[in-house]
Amino acid sequence: MTDSREVNRLRKAGQIQEALELARQVMREDSSDIWNVRAYGWALHDAIKTIVNRDLDAAKRLVEEFNTLNIPENEDLLLSRREYYSGLTDPSFQLLQQAKAKSKNREYTEALKLYRQAIRQSPQSKEACEGLAWELWRCLKDLPKNAQTGQIVPLLREYEGLHAVENPSDIHSRILASATWVADRLPNYIQFVKWWGLKNIRYEDRQQQYSQNSGKYFDSLVERVIKALHQAGKKHDETADFIWISKFIGDNYKSFPEQQWFPYYYGKALAKTGDLDAAKEIVLPIVRAKQAEFWAWDVLASTYTDPKPKKACLCKSLQCKVKSDSFRVNVHLELADLLQSEGAYPEAKKEILTAVEIRTNEKWKIPSDLQNLQQQEWFINAEAVASNEALYKSHASNAQDILTANLPWVDALVTGHREGTKDKKPLLFVGTGDGQSLDEMPVNPSKFPHVKELPIGSPVRLKTDTFGDKRIVVTIEKRDGDEWDLLPSFGGVVSHINDAKKIVHVKTSRQEFCLLHYDRLPDAATLKLGMFVEIKIKKDTKRNRDYPVSFRVIEMLPEGNDYYKAFDGHIRINEGNPFGFVDDHYVTPALIQEFFLEDLNHVSGSSVCEWNDRKGKYTWKVIRINGGE
Repeated sequence: MTDSREVNRLRKAGQIQEALELARQVMREDSSDIWNVRAYGWALHDAIKTIVNRDLDAAKRLVEEFNTLNIPENEDLLLSRREYYSGLTDPSFQLLQQAKAKSKNREYTEALKLYRQAIRQSPQSKEACEGLAWELWRCLKDLPKNAQTGQIVPLLREYEGLHAVENPSDIHSRILASATWVADRLPNYIQFVKWWGLKNIRYEDRQQQYSQNSGKYFDSLVERVIKALHQAGKKHDETADFIWISKFIGDNYKSFPEQQWFPYYYGKALAKTGDLDAAKEIVLPIVRAKQAEFWAWDVLASTYTDPKPKKACLCKSLQCKVKSDSFRVNVHLELADLLQSEGAYPEAKKEILTAVEIRTNEKWKIPSDLQNLQQQEWFINAEAVASNEALYKSHASNAQDILTANLPWVDALVTGHREGTKDKKPLLFVGTGDGQSLDEMPVNPSKFPHVKELPIGSPVRLKTDTFGDKRIVVTIEKRDGDEWDLLPSFGGVVSHINDAKKIVHVKTSRQEFCLLHYDRLPDAATLKLGMFVEIKIKKDTKRNRDYPVSFRVIEMLPEGNDYYKAFDGHIRINEGNPFGFVDDHYVTPALIQEFFLEDLNHVSGSSVCEWNDRKGKYTWKVIRINGGE
C-alpha cells in the first residue's frame, strides 16, 4: 500500500519519519490528488511538532518544505497550522513555547515573565499578545477582593498596550469583565470601556451565566457593564461620553426587562447628554412608580430647564423620607442654585448652610466649589431664613400635576381591602374595565388616604402608567356614580331558598344561576321565591369563578328570557303522589301543602326552566302560586 491512507496510518501509529518519507513518495507519484496533499501536509506538521523543541534548525527546514506545499484555500485547519509553525523564524518562538509549557503546568508567574520577554522581542506577534493577555486576565482574576487601584490599573494598562489581540474575542470580553468587577476602584473605568470598544460585545456577552454550584443565573456581561457605567457616571460630567453611554444603554436595556432600574440609568444618562425631552419620557414612569423616593424626583428635576417644574421636583425630593439627610446633600445645593438664580437669597443661603452642616456632621470634606459659594457677595450679605419647610410644601404641591398631566383618567371601582398583619402590609384593590371581568390592581392605601376608607364597590377614577411589566396607579380620586356601576347587570328570578345554609338560588338563564350568600349580601335573607332581582356579577379570574357583588329587587325580568314564564290551568295530582302538574309545570309537595291544593284545582303562578338529570332534558318547575306568599 503506497497511498495516502498508509501515510496516515503510520503517522497515527507514531512512525512520523516513515510517514513523512512515504508522503514525499506519494506526492512524487501524484501531487494533484487532494488526499495526497493532505497526508503530506499533516506528516510535515507532525514531524515539525516532534523536533521543534530539540532541533530548531531541522524544524525550520521542514517549515520551508511545508511552505512550498500548494494547499487549497478551503483547508482552513491545515493552513492555520502551517501559519503557526511559520513563526519558527520569529526570535520569540522559543520563548512562547516555554511560556505555554509554564502556563500549562500552572506556573503562571514564570509564564507571565516569558510572555513579557516575547512581547519585547516581537510586539506585533499575535500569539505573544494573546498569550500575555490570558496571563494578565489570570492576574486580575486572582487579585484579592480588597485589591486596591494601584494593583489593578497597571495590569489593565499593560493589556491596553498589546497591539495584536483579536477582538471581538473571548479574552477581550474576559478583560472587560474583570475591569467591570472592580469598576468602583477604577477612576478611569469609563475611559477604559470607551477604549475597549463596545462594538466588540459578542452574542455570548449578552447571555446570563449559569452557576452549577448554586443553580442560579447571574447577570450577563452587558448587564454588569450597564450597572458599572451608571455608577461611574455619578462622578463624571463629560457630555461626549454620556452620548455613547446613553446609546449603549438605550440599545440594550429592553433586552433585560427584569432589570427594573435600567430605564432609570438610561434616563439619567440621557439627561447628561442634554436630550431632556427623551430623558423625561424615560424617567416619568419611574417617578410615578417611586413617588416616595427622593432620588426619583431629583433625576426628574434634572430633565427640566423651566424653573417652576424643576423647583417642584426638588422640593418634593426634599420632602421624601430618607434614612439619612446625607443622601440629599446635593439636592439642597441644586435647589440653592435655582433659588439664587431667582434672587431668593435668604432661602438659597439656608440650603447651602444645610448642605455644609450635613457634610460637617458626616465628617466629609467641604469641596472647593462649596467653599467658594460661601465667599460670594450675595451669600455674605443675605440673612438665611430659619426654615425652608413652608417653601418645600408650597412648591411640592405642584409635583403631582407634573406626573399626571399627560395621563388619561380611567373609571374604576374599589374591589377589595386587605387588612394589615405582622407579615403583610394593608392593601386597597381597585379594578378597571367595562365588562364582567375587572383588571384589578393593588395599591398602598397610605399613598391615597382620601379614598382608602371607601367601601367596596365605590366608584373611583385612576391615572395609571406601566413600570417594567407592572401597571401602577399614579393617582386616584372618588368619582360620581353608582355602586359597582362598571359591571353589567343581569336579571334573575329567585328559584330556591335554603335558610339552613343561608343561600338564595337565583336563576339567570336556562343554563346559569348564581348564589346569594347571606354573609356577603345580608339583604338576601329578605328575598322570597319568585321575586325578580337585578344582579351585578364579578368574575374572579384567579379562582375561575363568578360571584355576585350586589343586587336589587326589580318589578319584571328583561324581555326575551326563555327560562321563566307564567302558567294558568288545572292541577293533576295522581292518587298517592305528593306532587302534581299543571300541564308540563311540576308543582312541588311543599307548594301543594302550603296552598292546600287538590286534584283538578284551578292554579296560576310562575315557573322556571331547569335541567332534569333523571329525564335528561329541561323541565319547568313551579316556584310561585298566585294567591298567597
